[in-house]
Amino acid sequence: MTDVEKRELLRLASALRGLVESSVALTAPLPELAALADAAEALGARAAGFAGERPFPRYGAPEGGDLDSILPWSPISGRYNPLAAPVSMSTEDGKAIGTGQLGLAYEGPPGGVHGGVVAAVWDQVLAYACMVHGKPGPTATFTTHFRAITPLHQPLRFEAWVERSEGRRVYARGRCHAGDKLVSEAEGVFIHRS
Repeated sequence: MTDVEKRELLRLASALRGLVESSVALTAPLPELAALADAAEALGARAAGFAGERPFPRYGAPEGGDLDSILPWSPISGRYNPLAAPVSMSTEDGKAIGTGQLGLAYEGPPGGVHGGVVAAVWDQVLAYACMVHGKPGPTATFTTHFRAITPLHQPLRFEAWVERSEGRRVYARGRCHAGDKLVSEAEGVFIHRS
């Protein structure tokens, strides 16, 4: 797949993500709702005619410290996956950092991000901390500690690091802030694939 094709695929994923965000808060009149539904059905049918294998691999090497390039199709942070939360992954001082703003499509309690979404983002950020540390592997266990409601429409910063390793077990921890407010913490054990 060429760089130009990848850019268009990213643009499509971003547009679909925006459509989902708008669709959970529509107040349009019936004729407009019907027209939007018709257009969405037509777009879905058109896209299905080209669906097959992924146009490039599910996994990749980080490009210039850009963790988003590792799992481009991830349902949590994959920039090519319109289902993914708009959370961008990067590295900073040996830590994995997830940043983003979550809108109404991710709402749980009124004005807050659904706890399951927060936990899913944590699973990804903690796993990336293990990758940054050179010890990637699947999740064995993890726990999310909710300290406050994670607010919608506000910049969030997930920060994770590896505390220690014992054999193949890798122990990671992290904190998430909305501005200066601590909203959650997490810890997990990952199994390094040596």
